[in-house]
Amino acid sequence: MPPQNSPDKIDKNQTATVFVCVTCGQNDAGPDRNGLELLAALESAGLPENVRVQKIKCFGACNHSCAVGVTAPGKIGYLYGNLTVKDGVAALRDYVPKYIASHNGVVTRDQRPDILKDILIRLPHADWASADGTVRVEDDANLQQGQFRQAFDDV
Repeated sequence: MPPQNSPDKIDKNQTATVFVCVTCGQNDAGPDRNGLELLAALESAGLPENVRVQKIKCFGACNHSCAVGVTAPGKIGYLYGNLTVKDGVAALRDYVPKYIASHNGVVTRDQRPDILKDILIRLPHADWASADGTVRVEDDANLQQGQFRQAFDDV
């Protein structure tokens, strides 16, 4: 039986999007920290077919070039920063299949490549919010009471 978050458990119908800030690196970000270069490298990196790579103009994480967001329907979304082109591509090639295989988007810190150990932003998916602003854990088939907190504590 494959371990949790194993790429062998990927649902081929599950999709993920990797957003790459193409503004990153335009102003003194340093060598190998250019968002346009990272975008081009990811587009030719051989990511799984169910992973879409998309550019975004700015994440507002200018002190953390290159910034990349990872999202999928029904999963926690993440923003990572300080990626170099070389290390970013290798890390995302390893990480994104685990993210897709996870039931809620959580890939624990010990399962992430070193460059992705630190998270800039973690956002719950929109279905977790209710009209009164509380989190509806009981409405999510994949998260039972208490697992929402665990999902955020495990990363």
